[in-house]
Amino acid sequence: MNRLSTRVVVLFAVVATVPVALTGVVWLAVSQWGTDTGTAEAEMARTRLAELDAQREAAVSGLCRDDLAIDTLLRERGAESPPALDYDRLFRGSMKAAGLQTLWVLDSLSGEVIATGHRHRLLADGADLTRQARSAGDRAFTVVLGDQEHQRYLVRSCSIARGRARVTVIAGHRFSDLRSLDPRQLVITGEAGKRDEVVAELSDAEGVAQAVMVWRPRLDRRGPPLLLWIGCVVVLAIGLALIFGGYLNRWLQS
Repeated sequence: MNRLSTRVVVLFAVVATVPVALTGVVWLAVSQWGTDTGTAEAEMARTRLAELDAQREAAVSGLCRDDLAIDTLLRERGAESPPALDYDRLFRGSMKAAGLQTLWVLDSLSGEVIATGHRHRLLADGADLTRQARSAGDRAFTVVLGDQEHQRYLVRSCSIARGRARVTVIAGHRFSDLRSLDPRQLVITGEAGKRDEVVAELSDAEGVAQAVMVWRPRLDRRGPPLLLWIGCVVVLAIGLALIFGGYLNRWLQS
């Protein structure tokens, strides 16, 4: 291989490697941007969760403090009178006005489901739910009624008594509503992955974490696959340069 062909091979290798270097620089810049964005979005999700929790707390405490339907219900049950009002319809209106997705009104002693705000009675017996509310106190806790996301809730509870009657109110949001800020990247899972940023822990009535909400980035920022890809492209560029140089050398010598 003469001097001219050697120079051509080196020049071709350099030119072929430049796009690889530019790709690496751009990838690193985008990766850093994605990290900052993820942190900002995760903070927005935490703010959203705090707002929903404040909404739940205000709605539930309001029902136990100064709600006409609850007062009427307690008076009727204390006098052992038959219900005179459509409590399902009344509490459905209260639930929607408060921006909630589920609401139970239970007898604190027997666990009887007296009324619900949601349209379908998801529980035939509320004894276990009443026990959970008693254990949780004034903390938010998860209620799991099935494997699907729409069957899982984050709720708060309160209890109120009038004479011999005592009821427990439990209300809250579906898991799907907790992820409404960005359903694609906000994920509720059993355990956070290496690249996930934890937004919140979701605990049961006993205070045991049952799930975590995480911010899951779309970009794959792991180092080894990128370096391996760049290495392969560099080897390919050099190989093409050598092949091209070999053909060029044979052409110049012919």
